[in-house]
Amino acid sequence: MSREQLLESLRRKGDQRVHDIWQRMEQEAARLKAEADQQLATRHRELENAQGQWSQDLSRPILLAAERKARQIAVEAKRLLVEKLFEAALEALAELRDERTADVFSTLVDELPTIDWYQVMVNPQDRSLAEKHFAQAEIIEDPQIVGGLEAVAAQGGIRVNNTLEKRLIRGWPDIFPGLLQDLLNEGDKG
Repeated sequence: MSREQLLESLRRKGDQRVHDIWQRMEQEAARLKAEADQQLATRHRELENAQGQWSQDLSRPILLAAERKARQIAVEAKRLLVEKLFEAALEALAELRDERTADVFSTLVDELPTIDWYQVMVNPQDRSLAEKHFAQAEIIEDPQIVGGLEAVAAQGGIRVNNTLEKRLIRGWPDIFPGLLQDLLNEGDKG
């Protein structure tokens, strides 16, 4: 083999080695790039999950605060509704009183225990009715009483409040749910 042939053979072998090395490097680069792309995609998914969790973590207190505020508003609305309905019911007592004053007053008197009442408070318009039923008692006019009476015996030791207002207050927990249901039913019709 001649020197030129030897050099040519070495150059070919060298070129082949360079080509083989270059190919291995390209394959390794492709493998590393694919691995990096896969890791990048994994990190991207992890970041999206973390961001979603972070977003939930941030929004949870906001949602809880909004729910709490909504409950407070609902409670306040119900309180105002109860208050307004109670005021309307108190106003309606005056109409009830005017319709059947004598009958209502007699019924309320009949509910009292039979004892010597020494003081009876009534609406000024009911004074004559009170005087008929309680001839021996001191009759005190109280314009705050819409209807009914408040009677006192035993020098203040026994006191019975049988006014329409007091009866409404006592019965309100039983009256309100039905009244509310009636209002809701009326609202559904309209």
